[in-house]
Amino acid sequence: MTSPPELLYGDVNCDGRVDMNDAETLSRWLEVPETVDISEQGMANADVYCPGSGLTAEDAETIASFCKGLIPSLPVIPDPSIRRGDINEDGKINPVDASLILVKFADLSGTDTGSPSDATIRKYDINEDGRITAVDASLLLAYCADLAEDPDIQLLDFLAAHK
Repeated sequence: MTSPPELLYGDVNCDGRVDMNDAETLSRWLEVPETVDISEQGMANADVYCPGSGLTAEDAETIASFCKGLIPSLPVIPDPSIRRGDINEDGKINPVDASLILVKFADLSGTDTGSPSDATIRKYDINEDGRITAVDASLLLAYCADLAEDPDIQLLDFLAAHK
């Protein structure tokens, strides 16, 4: 009896490594599934964001973020207790998170890949205007500055005071 192959999270094309080709393959499959062939093992490997929730753009974005060194490991299992603004889900809101918002904004501005997923917008859209912009990063940086002065201030309280 043979055992099932071991998961290599992120390895969509099953070539034994995780790289941007995997993120791009999954993105293409999500856009037009009939034009991209992904094996059953590749599908299992691709489910990196909240495994078991089905394949979404969040999986492709998570693989890309891993390849860019923005997240340390795969899979990413979101913690429901993480506060809005903690983009890299390290349990802290800090300037690194604001930088990641700018990276996402630049990625979305520089390509014609369509609209980001609802999950992505919820994660990056600090001012809840339905868009990911530099304003979201600026607000998060301003919050971090206030946080240095008052470590107990909550992001939602800060945002309410700065409307």
